[in-house]
Amino acid sequence: MFYSVEGLGNGKSGLRNFVPKNNEINLTQDDISFSEGRKLLKQHIIREINSSLISKVKKNCRNKYGCFKCEICGFDFQKVYGKLGEGFIEAHHTKPVSEMMDGEQTKIEDIVLVCSNCHSMLHRRKPWLKKEELKKY
Repeated sequence: MFYSVEGLGNGKSGLRNFVPKNNEINLTQDDISFSEGRKLLKQHIIREINSSLISKVKKNCRNKYGCFKCEICGFDFQKVYGKLGEGFIEAHHTKPVSEMMDGEQTKIEDIVLVCSNCHSMLHRRKPWLKKEELKKY
């Protein structure tokens, strides 16, 4: 139905001589679809997160406050989602694990417990925002 006037990707399309059947055409956004789900094999080096450290941080938080609340906005997954949210909170490393040298240590105070939204916002800029900086927004 359409063709590229000045080559693909140049943003100019033309309409071919098109005569719909029964003189009717009914195109909507629902008719547009995109191919997704193609399988790709990728090889990456990943840095291991110490799950014992995260468990210790969460245990300290639960002992101190009795629940998990985002250290930035105060969001409590259990309060909002009930049993589904029980025990859920994300752990943010204040120093990017990707920048750590082999054998470098992480301390409990280097971990901030945050909700998913605040975690995403901390990572929104490089260098990452600090907890105190995000609280100002």
